[in-house]
Amino acid sequence: MSTNTVAAGRKGDAIFVNARPSSKNEKDSIQRLVRAHVGRWISDQTKERSPAEGLPDGQARRDSSASRSPMPRSALLLNSPSPPRSPPASATHSDSGQSVPPVPLEQIPLRRRAASKRLDFPQPIDSDGMNMSPAPSWASREQSLDGSPDEQAEPTRTQNPDRHASPPDRMTPGYSGYIENFSCQVVDPFCQNPLSYFQKEVSDTEEYCLRVLWPGLTPVSPGQETSPSSSNWLPLALKDRTLFTAFVFGSLSHKRLRWVNGWIGRDQFKPEEQRILQICEMETIQNVTREVSDPTRAVCDAVILSVICMAHNVAEDHGRAVHQTTPFDAPLQRLQWLDIYGGLPPNLVHIKGLVQMVRLRGGLQNLSLPGLAATLSFSDIVTCSTFLMPPVFPFMSLRQERRGIHLQELLGYTPVDVDRRHGPLRDIGLTPELVEVIYAMHLYTNIVENHLRTHVVNPDYSLLSDQRNLVHYTLLSIPSASQLDGFAAYQPHEVIYEACRIAALIFGVGVVFPLPAQSTPLAQLAKLIQNVVQLSDVATTWNHPQARIVLFWVLILGGIAADDQPERSWFVQIISQAAASHGIGTWDDARKLLGLMLWYDRACDKAGRELWQEAKHSFVKMEELTPPS
Repeated sequence: MSTNTVAAGRKGDAIFVNARPSSKNEKDSIQRLVRAHVGRWISDQTKERSPAEGLPDGQARRDSSASRSPMPRSALLLNSPSPPRSPPASATHSDSGQSVPPVPLEQIPLRRRAASKRLDFPQPIDSDGMNMSPAPSWASREQSLDGSPDEQAEPTRTQNPDRHASPPDRMTPGYSGYIENFSCQVVDPFCQNPLSYFQKEVSDTEEYCLRVLWPGLTPVSPGQETSPSSSNWLPLALKDRTLFTAFVFGSLSHKRLRWVNGWIGRDQFKPEEQRILQICEMETIQNVTREVSDPTRAVCDAVILSVICMAHNVAEDHGRAVHQTTPFDAPLQRLQWLDIYGGLPPNLVHIKGLVQMVRLRGGLQNLSLPGLAATLSFSDIVTCSTFLMPPVFPFMSLRQERRGIHLQELLGYTPVDVDRRHGPLRDIGLTPELVEVIYAMHLYTNIVENHLRTHVVNPDYSLLSDQRNLVHYTLLSIPSASQLDGFAAYQPHEVIYEACRIAALIFGVGVVFPLPAQSTPLAQLAKLIQNVVQLSDVATTWNHPQARIVLFWVLILGGIAADDQPERSWFVQIISQAAASHGIGTWDDARKLLGLMLWYDRACDKAGRELWQEAKHSFVKMEELTPPS
């Protein structure tokens, strides 16, 4: 059969259609043919199964539906909204109803220009909107969710084709039912998305979003059929060219980074996809710039979601820091695609725009699109972790019933538990808030370890994501010593407090919320710890027995964070002196002390052991150079 011909012949219950029609008229003809075929099938089923005599009409109808034969495979496979008709070739239309002439493909530039990559938001950010400066200085192959090196294959296609289905959009004018997906579970066989170029490749990005990207970004709890993003974002994007183009850009950026890092096959990201990625980046910038100038569109959910895509994706990063790793070996690095979105430093121009847009909407709680508020909250945590800033937005859970939940309830502990383990830390200057978040990080690592050891068949990644995100959000919210009431120019208790806060941040971005090497602030945190310790007189500031344990923990985490940094040698020297003065002779002894504070063997032991060996070597060398008395 010719690929340009619709075979309308009927053989039994089957019809045959061309899944790649060559014209709009052919698409319309195929839609009418399928609707007619489905209508005839439903009519035949109804006639064959009329209500039985002697039964109430409702009961007969239920019995009839229960015994009904399945619909022919050729008819309907996957539920999804009826795709909107493509606009005429002469023009496309924005949501405001204005006609926008299409840009010929050959006229779209491929080389990015710096001026065109900035979004022109209509108003400047207020001074209290977001402080983008870094924290004050004291001196002026893919991984699976459990962190194992297994490569992630594309998710196996489920036997239930409705799993990632989207409900019909009943707000579409003229809605009278909806067409389901055809042929091998293809999401959009007629390629009726808002874009007019590279239709097959663009259609493939829809399926990538539904099956790979969004289920990982907004994971669901067992029993939920689909993530809020999978069931709500695509129907909105099919009616909104700006959002759809942003999704194509975001999905291809996501796929490209996996390809660059070797986490998917070398043939799974093609040259034409790179071309589409660059085109969609430029078009999304142009679309969003236009939208934010329209008062009716500037702060709508679709535009906010488009800006999120711009803030955490790029068309090219020139292989920056590819295959680099951090010294920690943290599990769950891929949870919510943190290895992807944490691997690309956020675009601060777009982040500032998001802050302004959310403020104009009245806060995250006023964002009506399911999954949007939680995604923005996650975006905020990624950004603030990279730049060591307190969170801008309130924490938003992935599930509505967990909104506003406290850390104690989410992790399942009480103040008594905190006092029993870390109560003495308050005696040396730590605030109750810092003590509690240190305990919460300890408890979260226990939850993760239990998850890894029990091998749950259907784990609740939604709950794990919320637990991780809220713990790290709380840590980022802990003020520095200079922000505390009664600050007195780094008195001993303030030095201990600040050293512990920075060490906890190292554990946070290295283990709890493990940022990839491309954007981790570990080196900056190591230097901050060095500056803090050098501010104090070690003999007097850290003379309390509990303070000596804290100092050793702070130095070990700082030394790990200083991997491949100039500060490493300083940490090695101080650790060797501390170990000698406190009688710590072996790594096992050191690890027991570290466990009294905050430590996770699975993530920290390898790096800690290497640092300890350097410190022991330094101690032996120092003894050899010391003349006998």
